[in-house]
Formats: sequence, C-alpha cells, structure tokens
Amino acid sequence: MGKISAELKAKFAEKTAQIKEKIEELNNEIKKLEIEISKGAPLSEYKKLNIANLYMNIILLYVKMNDLSLDILGIKNESYLEKARKLCYKFLSELESLVTPYIDISLTENKEQLAKISKLDDLKRLKLIKKIAEVIRIVEERFGPNSKWKWSFIDLDARAAAVCKNLIDYKKIQEEMDPRIEGFAERMDTIRFIKTYLRRVADRLREKYELSTHDPLEMKTAIKFLSALMRIETIFKEGDEANNLKKNIKIWEEKLEQDLKAAEEKKEKIAKAKKR
Repeated sequence: MGKISAELKAKFAEKTAQIKEKIEELNNEIKKLEIEISKGAPLSEYKKLNIANLYMNIILLYVKMNDLSLDILGIKNESYLEKARKLCYKFLSELESLVTPYIDISLTENKEQLAKISKLDDLKRLKLIKKIAEVIRIVEERFGPNSKWKWSFIDLDARAAAVCKNLIDYKKIQEEMDPRIEGFAERMDTIRFIKTYLRRVADRLREKYELSTHDPLEMKTAIKFLSALMRIETIFKEGDEANNLKKNIKIWEEKLEQDLKAAEEKKEKIAKAKKR
C-alpha cells in the first residue's frame, strides 16, 4: 500500500474528532453513574443497565471510526477494533452482575434479580437483547473471519446469549400470552429471538469444539444451551420442538461420550508405547 497523503490524514482526523469527543462524554457519564452506585444511590440496577448501554454505544463509535479509516485511508484500524472488543467484556460483566451469567439455571431461578428491573417494559427489553447480540456480531464481523480472535468471539457470543436468556421473565410472558394484552407482539418476538440465538450459539460452540479446542467443556456448554432452549420450548408448550431437542441433546451427549472414550484409548496406547 502506498503512503497515505497528509490531506487524507487531515480528513480522517477531522471526521473522527467529534466521535472522540462523544466517546469521552459517554465515558464521563459512566464514571458518574459508577460513583452514584458506589454511594448506594437508589435504582442502582437501572443505572447498571444504563452503563451497559453506554458501553455498547462507545463500542459502536469505535467501530464507526474503524469504518471511516477504511473509507478514507483504506486501512482497517486494529486499535479501535481492539478497544471495541475489550469493551464487550465490560458491558457483559455489567449485565451478568444483574441477572447472573449462568445458562443452566432454571427459567425462574433469577426472579429476584428480574424483579429489580421490572420497569423495563417489553419493547425496551426486546431492543436491549437485540442490541446485545448485534454489538457482538458487528465487532466480530469487523475483525473478519481470519482474525486471531475468531474462536474467542464464540465465547463472547455465548456469554451474550446467556445474559439475553436471563434478562427475560418467562413466567410473566407465559401469564400474558393473550394477544389482547399490550406488548404481546414484542413478547412473542422476544421469545423467537431468544430461541434462535440459543440454537445458534449451541451450534457455534460445537463447531469450536470440533474444529479448534476439542475441549469437552465446549461441548458440554453447547449441550447446556440446547437444554435451556428445550426448557423454553417446554414452558410454551412447543412439544414437537422440545422432543426434537431432547433427541438432539442425546445425540450430542453420545458424541461427546464417544470422543472421550476415543481420547482415553489413545492416551492408553501412547502410555503403553512409552513403556516398551
């Protein structure tokens, strides 16, 4: 690539100056909220939601600066993307502290945590979970398919999917299945989105297990995502889907058991060979 002209550099600096100011403004807002939380201010749970949202907004601004770098300078800006990637962990940590990070808890186990953010209406909750998934997807997409972070993005996606699943009050949705109750369309869209997301992450974790790590924990986590999905299908009386998932889980468990057995046999052969 040829040398970048001073004119293009100046154009890029001008285009990103306001974005950098906005990032600084959002960071200051986060610091202010963190101080309020540390002092025991009321509605701290909503302040944490706000912090997570602000981090996501900052991430999108870093992505925007990378896009400007590509458009104006013709180069990907790894520095901005790396900052965006690291902030993904921050906003997920904020949300995990609210609704727990666990995928294998029951659909009502975190009801006390959800009660603290009950004022988050159906539309806002739907927008939030969609934004969480989209932010992770956008950052991963900008790094590209051959990034050194390729497999770690699957872990980020899994954390995001677990948080999204735990942000939903399934009992409330089950009680409000009547289309005449306001927010019905949003609640149904939420359930459809969560089901699709959980399945996608389960498949990605299995892919990582088979093509990269061969770590049984990856496969076990994938199975946990299928189990969470099965519980959702069951609670909303989607019997056929739940039965299909039950069969799917059994197949995946048998696959894992076979792999573990093969690995143990290989290990024993190597040990015997060394003794000769």
